Amino acid sequence: IAGQRNLYNSFVLDGVSANDDAADLTGTYYSEEVIDQFQVVTSGGIAEFGRASGGVVNMLTKSGTNDWHGGLYGFFRNQRFDARNPIAPTKDLLTQAQYGGTISGPIRHDQTFFFTNFEQTRRNYSAVVTIDPTLVTPINNRLRSLNYGGQLIESGVVPASFDTTNFFGRIDHSINSRNQLSARYSLYHINAVNSRNVGGLNAVSRGTGINDTDQTVQVNNVTTFNSRTLNEARFQYTNSRLDAPVNDTVGPAINITGIANLGIATFSPQGRDIDLFEAVDNVSTQRGAHMLKVGGNFLYNRVNIFFPGALEGVYQFASMSTFLSGNYQTFQQAFGVPSQLQSNPNVGVFAQDEWRVRPDLTINAGLRYDLQFLPDPIQTDTDNISPRLGIVWAPGDRKTVIRASFGLYYDRIPLRATSNALQRDGSKYLVVQLSPTQTGAPVFPNILSVQPATLPTKPNITRIDPNIEASYSQQANFQIERELPGNAVVSVGYLHVR
Repeated sequence: IAGQRNLYNSFVLDGVSANDDAADLTGTYYSEEVIDQFQVVTSGGIAEFGRASGGVVNMLTKSGTNDWHGGLYGFFRNQRFDARNPIAPTKDLLTQAQYGGTISGPIRHDQTFFFTNFEQTRRNYSAVVTIDPTLVTPINNRLRSLNYGGQLIESGVVPASFDTTNFFGRIDHSINSRNQLSARYSLYHINAVNSRNVGGLNAVSRGTGINDTDQTVQVNNVTTFNSRTLNEARFQYTNSRLDAPVNDTVGPAINITGIANLGIATFSPQGRDIDLFEAVDNVSTQRGAHMLKVGGNFLYNRVNIFFPGALEGVYQFASMSTFLSGNYQTFQQAFGVPSQLQSNPNVGVFAQDEWRVRPDLTINAGLRYDLQFLPDPIQTDTDNISPRLGIVWAPGDRKTVIRASFGLYYDRIPLRATSNALQRDGSKYLVVQLSPTQTGAPVFPNILSVQPATLPTKPNITRIDPNIEASYSQQANFQIERELPGNAVVSVGYLHVR
């Protein structure tokens, strides 16, 4: 959004976070059938929105009514209708079925309603391994002669799949004339084979699958104190368990430059567990020409990332001939704790005023303050104060609208980055790198049984600046929009992002 990285965006669902703060990406996936409305804020977000220096995707889910509604749907694809991948000798395997249904209606007329959706996807497809077929046999023969414990390699089209299941249920209940309660539960599950890092020069053994289950419970209550004031109270709990099981559990990993990459996957985390708790409370009140809103939220992440990396060793070869002779360039192996647990409380408060100065002029001004508490030795960044200002003016015949805004937008520091630094700071996890001529270097394809008592070279470690500050953006925009005859509208605008 506005030229910024996707990691800088935030996703909000029914007023609470729908983000995976470990990776700074969207969290649970929902069926399109569940979404009632969505809004993409590309610039000029009000003070209520925080924890994102890019854009905000704000979504609302569907609810039931006094009328019964239901629907079934299905979408199907097959390789018979597809073109051949230019680098594959045959058409890629593809059979995909995506199907589901919804039903909604009253539990008690004018008081209690429900909405539910169930959806599954079953997809069988293929990845294309482009390792030179004439080199597959020599590589496998060499591995056999060494009693290599890992998987052998193959070239060409290999099968892959992923199966997903979505379930969503929501109940809305009118407690009384002043309190409207809603609760929802969602389940997302995916099981995938050869879904990561398989293809190209990466053999099947170098990839992983995915097994992920996300569950979220949310409860909202909107209280109307009087005709001018209401309170929104929200709570959610999300339990997310992600595994990325490796295809080769033995290893070691082997990289032959420009030829093939095989053996156990070492490139990314193999598991990530998140428990997220969030409480939000906002109060809105109308005072003459002013619509005032104040609120705050507390979000607590408990994240455990399992990232063993090179515990099974990685051999790097410069060419096919050096691989066949066993003359590797470098060998690296990790020793230590393969996971990192961390807690991450977040606090945000805001106040904003939408002032209708006159019928053709509205000003929205607000201020937001955010805190993200990270584990020691990272110090809390305490100066994340975000002013926001927006103006809308429709002079004359109201067919011309002029909009302008300015604001500061602070982002959150991704927990995957802090996890890497905390796990690999040298105190409990080390990556040792050796050349074949150094003392203690293993003979291919063996690995070290224990960490060397004396390190011949400095180990690879990861550190983080304890005074790291959250990134932020300065955003401003100016737009003129004019209604033309014939139901046409023309607009011109300028957007500034720094």
